[in-house]
Amino acid sequence: MSDVAVVTGGAGGIGKAVCASLAHSGWRVLSIDVVPSPIRANVESFVGDVTDPNLWDAVQKHLVSENLKVTSFLHFAFHLERENFPNFAPNAWIRHFDVNIASVQTAISKLGWESFAQDNASMILASSVHSRIGVALHSGYAASKAALNALARQLAVELAGRIRVNSLVLGPINSPVWAGASAAQLDSARNETASLRMGEPEDVANLVRFLVSREASFINGSELVLDGGFLAKKETR
Repeated sequence: MSDVAVVTGGAGGIGKAVCASLAHSGWRVLSIDVVPSPIRANVESFVGDVTDPNLWDAVQKHLVSENLKVTSFLHFAFHLERENFPNFAPNAWIRHFDVNIASVQTAISKLGWESFAQDNASMILASSVHSRIGVALHSGYAASKAALNALARQLAVELAGRIRVNSLVLGPINSPVWAGASAAQLDSARNETASLRMGEPEDVANLVRFLVSREASFINGSELVLDGGFLAKKETR
């Protein structure tokens, strides 16, 4: 039986690359997004908002009907709005937490731990360097991403010996979130890393493919930084 991955945010950017990488490796992938995922062998697309319990009911019914067990739950769906902290509309502020972290609880409460495989099961929650540094206009995003790091540690303890849980602290990745950036902003993002380049979605997919494998069976409750040296690099005069 193939390993099964549930990937939120699987239709574009990093999630799309993760789906493609795992599918190419023989995994059966269930991609969850607000738009259909690209047609690809071994990838099934579920369209809906990750905060919607009805969506996860449908995913659960599919797992049961196909007699599938989830090997890995990979959370890459996110919400980002840039605004001064006092000026956030209440619904915009709450939306960060609904999509970025509360949706994980919604998904798992519907799927149930019994939906996970008994051997080498894992969860990966995609966080950000914003969880560790302050950048103007990102308070909702940063706070919710920091909460994901804490949740990963907590779940690793709660699920000790059963499901491994880790978070990824991602730096600047060349994904659709940068679509509106100017050339100067892109140059700045590259130069702020020790690698002098932005990451590619495939860089994340390569790490994910390792983390869900048996070779990573002792990696648990960790914040794994994948940022090209962004957090390490400090410019001084």
